[in-house]
Amino acid sequence: MIFPALFSEAKGRLRAKFQTMSTDVIEDGIQHARIEYWQKNIGKLIPNDNEAFGWFLKVACNYLCNELDKTHGFCAITEAGELISFRADEQFVAKDLLLFLEKRFGKNGMIVINHAKGYSLSELAESEKISLDAIKQRHSRGRRLIISEREVLEGK
Repeated sequence: MIFPALFSEAKGRLRAKFQTMSTDVIEDGIQHARIEYWQKNIGKLIPNDNEAFGWFLKVACNYLCNELDKTHGFCAITEAGELISFRADEQFVAKDLLLFLEKRFGKNGMIVINHAKGYSLSELAESEKISLDAIKQRHSRGRRLIISEREVLEGK
């Protein structure tokens, strides 16, 4: 399978976005995206080269974000918004939503959201530099807050 010529820009864009990461890790992210591209036959599913390039960058960014989580813990909300997309309008909406969630649910709610994303409570405790018991308490309070908010929205 041949990659569109546009894909040669991926390394430069990813280096600009993930300046603190080593070139080897960025290469791993690109290779991961290439494998996904081949396995999912994206060239046929998304015939537009620009859209396929966007898909490719998103897959590579997700891989690199996961690597950042493993090595540096969780990033700030403003950084998270930037990592969601390369498009400024989508970044703005993402940052706005993430800031709203943090403001509405506080740290407790964000712990629940990160736990739902697959992080263990012990990983969250380590990242927040607090005890596992404290994380469990915050998780419980955040979960109750989110459930009560959902019930209000659903009219229960």
